[in-house]
Amino acid sequence: MSYACFDNGAYTCFHDSCLIKLPPIIFKHSFHPSHPLQLCNSHFDNGLCNACNLPIWEFRKAYCCRKCKFHLHVRCAKLRPSLKVELHEHDLTFFRIKANSATHLCRVCGFNFDAIGDESAFYRCVHCNFNYHFKCLTIPHSTSHKYHRHDLMLMDSFIEDVSEEYYCDICEEERKPKHSVYCCKKCKFIAHIECALNKVVDTKLDQSSTSSLLDSEASTLKVQIEHFDHQHPLSYNGAIEQNESLLCIACRQEIFDQHYACEDCKYYLHETCTTLLYEVSHPLHCQHPLKLVTDIVEFTCHGCREHSDGFAYMCLPCDFHLDVKCATTPIPPKNDGQKLKEMEKVSKFCPFNQNHKLDFFNRRPNLKDLALECDACKLPILGPGYTCRDCFNIKIHESCLAFIREMQHTFHPLHPLHPQIGDWENCSACRFKIIESIGYSCRQCDFHLHLHCANSLKLALKVKSHMHNLYYFGPNYEKSYQLCNKCKSYIGKEPFYYCVECNMNLHLKCVPIPCSIKSKCHMHRLTLKDHFVEDDSGEYYCDICEEERNSKNHCYYCEECAGQFVAHIECALLIDFEFGDGNFHEFSILKDAGSPIESSSMDKLLSQPHAEVYLNQNRMKYWVNEKLNKYCFMLFARDLSISWVEEHRYWRWSYQKETNSDVLIDVVELLKVCWLEMNVKFNVKKLSLGTLYGVMFVFKLTDEAYGWGCPVNFGFTLPNGDKVERKENLMTKPRGVWIEIPVGEFTTSSEIVGELHICCHQYDELNWKGGLIVKGVAILPKN
Repeated sequence: MSYACFDNGAYTCFHDSCLIKLPPIIFKHSFHPSHPLQLCNSHFDNGLCNACNLPIWEFRKAYCCRKCKFHLHVRCAKLRPSLKVELHEHDLTFFRIKANSATHLCRVCGFNFDAIGDESAFYRCVHCNFNYHFKCLTIPHSTSHKYHRHDLMLMDSFIEDVSEEYYCDICEEERKPKHSVYCCKKCKFIAHIECALNKVVDTKLDQSSTSSLLDSEASTLKVQIEHFDHQHPLSYNGAIEQNESLLCIACRQEIFDQHYACEDCKYYLHETCTTLLYEVSHPLHCQHPLKLVTDIVEFTCHGCREHSDGFAYMCLPCDFHLDVKCATTPIPPKNDGQKLKEMEKVSKFCPFNQNHKLDFFNRRPNLKDLALECDACKLPILGPGYTCRDCFNIKIHESCLAFIREMQHTFHPLHPLHPQIGDWENCSACRFKIIESIGYSCRQCDFHLHLHCANSLKLALKVKSHMHNLYYFGPNYEKSYQLCNKCKSYIGKEPFYYCVECNMNLHLKCVPIPCSIKSKCHMHRLTLKDHFVEDDSGEYYCDICEEERNSKNHCYYCEECAGQFVAHIECALLIDFEFGDGNFHEFSILKDAGSPIESSSMDKLLSQPHAEVYLNQNRMKYWVNEKLNKYCFMLFARDLSISWVEEHRYWRWSYQKETNSDVLIDVVELLKVCWLEMNVKFNVKKLSLGTLYGVMFVFKLTDEAYGWGCPVNFGFTLPNGDKVERKENLMTKPRGVWIEIPVGEFTTSSEIVGELHICCHQYDELNWKGGLIVKGVAILPKN
């Protein structure tokens, strides 16, 4: 019988017997006697087992000492050093692991271990990290023991039956059937190598020994103590189960062993933290002693750079702080010290003042009671962050730091906006004063924006009930004393929509925003939700525009898909621009433009639904056929893959105005080549369903065109593998005008999904040719 846990994709399985026998805590393990080892999950840990030097995550459970970052596989925790040899001062432990490991070299001969089957057996001193071959330890092939009358022979492994339970006949402890043993071939007497060669050291790790050790240690501790930092007596508690919310008030580390507590006040101290020195000298700050301070609100440790609200060792004249963890060790913990050095190698400067240097800090996720918000995104800081003491002590996510930079905003297109912090002018959007907060300002004009306002004004909502755009302001923005201009009730802390031109606020229900919609962008109905967090990644995106979204803001999501489809309100409601007989512009095409679409082009679609929109930096044109109400596309020359096109002796780029437009597009002229090849890919999901489409190349032959006597090959391949091919003789075509060379036709359907591959080539006859101007490829609906 076995048990399994399948939560969060972590498949953890245990034998019935293993689950019962594993003690939650081990005291004075022979591999690490200085601290207790606690049973914990290991599949998220990237460290190595200190016994066998193999990755700790290979097994779901492990024994850990968090103070020393010491790890043991469960199987390694059951091992014990038991072989005494003259070659080494410490007892050695038997191991059998995968062979050919560069980390396991014999101390005597210096060679790697040879495989016995798929594994290798050897002896190891965990304390010294020394390994020994059997032959290098001169383990005899045969021996005798007083418990048995026959000679015992050394064997690689021995399985006496199919019971799956095998024991040593000397110590009567369980043995591994694949491990080397001494065996009597006459009467099947079997023994551990250690037991056969010397007396076994009894270090059995079971619940009874754990309890006795715990009782012996506890007996030396006082039942109740007085502590200078707390008004009530603190009572002794023994080891407890893992509880991430139970933190020591001094070092802010998790409590899982002996500690003192005032349960009424939820005040907890490790037993070791009750005897902290009032003054210490530390090598990180040699010039002055550090004094223990217990009433500090919050600080960043100069040793490990972790943000803390626990006790601190402080030098007041130098404004130097160490947390208890770093102050009670001679040097910072290895990984934190490395992190500090890495951060100091690359100096980061304050985005608001390049003369200020940012201080790095790291906030551990278990500091749940210490509210620390990023001044940029207003979300909690868990992990790396930066602070600037000279700029109102602002704190920013490491990731947010990259976004605080010069921006070009649609509300002020004339000049770029620069980040600033402090007390300055009123925000040009919400009209409120910018006080000790991050904002953007134009250095040439009297134009200013709160950071939150600048981000909120990126997505506009168009509604029939109001002439101007409305913008969503989330719960991080408070207008508690402002009224909704429709229902006349207070906005409070609720999200709302805001019109900049009219300085008007509207509740979502007063806009109104529908609670449920049927949108063309998804097969199921979408439901309005006040916020949605689909996972713990910390990064969330709209599935329509594929831009980042704030998980605290309202959104539309699909209940039937269990939240696998989530979208901004603005994107879900603007997905369709209706016109004519009920056909629509596909908003996802516009959002997938490859470059920002000018707001004038977007606005034009509302009043002129058949207008042309240029996408991807004028590499593509999209419009809706006025007669057929079907999507049309023109892929210009810059979107095509053309052989040798960057060689100026073969091709020459130029530009010209597009027909009936002032937009300049790139065209390319063939000067001379003998190998002509052009290709382009296009996703058919952008086309109207159930429609017959024609594909054609658009060329112009100059008066000097030559070499086109051989037919040119045209064709395309559909996503389902169907091909269309044809040849065309260009020599018979007119000169000096744009000509459309048909490639073929196909009908779109829901079953044809993927990319359409379109090609044109002429290299069967390697003759020189030239005088061809390429405009692009048109994909148009047929009558």
